[in-house]
Order: sequence, then C-alpha cells, then structure tokens
Amino acid sequence: MQLPPLQVDFLLWLDRYVGTWECDGQRYVVPRRHDGWLKARGPDHKETPLTPLFANGKRISPAQSPLGMYPVMLSANLMELWLKPDEMKRLRNAWGVGPGQKLILEAIEQNIRESDESTRRRKFEKMWLAGRGYNDPWTDDDSQVYDKLRAEYEAETSKH
Repeated sequence: MQLPPLQVDFLLWLDRYVGTWECDGQRYVVPRRHDGWLKARGPDHKETPLTPLFANGKRISPAQSPLGMYPVMLSANLMELWLKPDEMKRLRNAWGVGPGQKLILEAIEQNIRESDESTRRRKFEKMWLAGRGYNDPWTDDDSQVYDKLRAEYEAETSKH
C-alpha cells in the first residue's frame, strides 16, 4: 500500500488521537510513527489495528508530552531542531546520562509549548519529513483510518 501525502496541518490535528485509550476493558497506547501518522499498541505492547480502537474505544488521557507519548527518543537532530543555541551549547553532552536526558527533554518540551503556531508547524513538518525514511509499512487499516480521519478533518476545517 502507498503512503498518502501527510500534510502537517492534518498531522497536527491528529494530536486529539494521541494518548491512552480504553477499549473493551483493555488499555491501549496511541503514539505517533516517525512520519507523524498514528499507530496503536495493545496491552501486550504489540501493534494493533486502529480501526476497532477508534470505533469502539475512548481516549482516557492525552499524550504526556508535546512530542507524543513517553518514552521519547532523543536524537541530535531533535536537539538541533528544538533547542535554542545557548541550550544546545549547554546541553550538548548531557544526553549521555539520565539526568541530562531529562534536562534536554524538559527544555525541548518547554520550547515547543512556547513556540508560536508557525514555528511549531515548520519544525514538526521538518521532523516528520525526516521520519519518512524509517519506512513504517502502510496497511489497509491505516488507509481506512486515514480516509475517515481525513474526512473529519476536512469537514471541521472547512467550517472555519
């Protein structure tokens, strides 16, 4: 299956689906893939289809971070993208130890929260475009969910 074009505005709109879900008495986690699209993991931590989860489940809590669900993978690219130059200089070598990683993550999250919409959009787009190189498979389930959520997004945004 072919990955459709994932425009950044649509991907940002999908934040409402990222988080912890409950379905049939079980808990599921919906994080983002590297390209910004969604995936789901069940109680056994294995990937599970999104369609039944979104049809029958309910999100019970949002993502813990503006980067998505924990744990968040730190990288030099993520640091360069979101840290201010003085923070980058101060924290460059901190990622080798747990407390340093926590400081880096806190600074990145704070910068995301403080960024204006244009900056946030531009940086997430750059992050997700770079993530397309991970080649996450696009499934029939992804296509079905994409079509449904894309229609909801277009209906909602056309009202504004």
